[in-house]
Amino acid sequence: MLRLLGTVFLIIVASVLYGYFQELNPGSVHLRISPSTGYDLSPAAVVLVSMATGALLVMVLVSVRETKHLIVGWRDARLRRKGEKVDALHREGTRAFMSKRTAEAIDLFQKSLALDPNHTDSLLWLGNLYRNEKNYPEAIRLHRKARTNEEHNVEVLLALGIDLEEGKRYEEALQTLQEILRHDPGNLATLFRMRDLYARLEKWQEALDVQHRLLKASLSDVDRRAESAVLVGLTYEVGAQLLERGHPEKARRYFRGAIKRDKQFLPGYIGLGETLIREGKTKAAGEILEKAYSKTGNIIILHRLEELYLDQGEPAEIIRTYQEAIQRDPMNPALKFYLGKLYSSNTWSMPSTN
Repeated sequence: MLRLLGTVFLIIVASVLYGYFQELNPGSVHLRISPSTGYDLSPAAVVLVSMATGALLVMVLVSVRETKHLIVGWRDARLRRKGEKVDALHREGTRAFMSKRTAEAIDLFQKSLALDPNHTDSLLWLGNLYRNEKNYPEAIRLHRKARTNEEHNVEVLLALGIDLEEGKRYEEALQTLQEILRHDPGNLATLFRMRDLYARLEKWQEALDVQHRLLKASLSDVDRRAESAVLVGLTYEVGAQLLERGHPEKARRYFRGAIKRDKQFLPGYIGLGETLIREGKTKAAGEILEKAYSKTGNIIILHRLEELYLDQGEPAEIIRTYQEAIQRDPMNPALKFYLGKLYSSNTWSMPSTN
């Protein structure tokens, strides 16, 4: 009703204005709309036509804008409803996974991705499920697609790294873990996994470098002590690998480094002794091993000394070593047993007593 009244009012106003301007501006204006077509209009009619044309253009522009808003709103609402459905399917999938209903979870995540193929969380979870099922190629495909959507998502990159490692694509796994560290240098989960992967590949120097980075991170006292012990072991492994490759001088530095960190670390002493033996420094090797036994009391070192002295043709030295050990620990039956076994060997005769 109000709209109708407004229209009538505008018509009346336009008629009054037209009559008023018609009286003030008699005569006519010849308006051409083409080279051969033209019309004679009064000045008032020209004004009204101009006003009407302007009003029509405004109405068209407003209508276009409103239509655009209507289309955008409809599309946004449609996308919102679709997103809500995708999220609902994803939540149901996670609940099914937590309830050990793996087949149902896979189906729900697949339905979620059917609606939105780029839903990162569904790609991540479904990929993890396929990895659990040992379907590594599909897990890798899904996690790589998720990485395409979110290039710097650390969770996705870590999942992809695990896929590649368990799929025995170790070099690709290392590249992915290194990519994580470029974005997040202090990511502990990545550092631990990279350290373990280097160790699996027997790349001991690289594993040791990562271990040094781990010890610079914020660890609890318990974790720091545990990782310090791992550092000692990795230091030894680097030395053992260098010794195996014919670099005794470099190996010796790592064995000494392991011993410096842990005075009770038996492999370090044995490795250092083996290095000296390979360098022909058997006397120094014997001294090192005897010193190691005095610090650790480990019978394994005495066995190695026994081999060393017997190979050198010096049985008296190992007998002396056993006797000194028994003097320090007279209640140790193992020492007496091995000394007696040594005496009973056919290599030499037990000294006679008169």
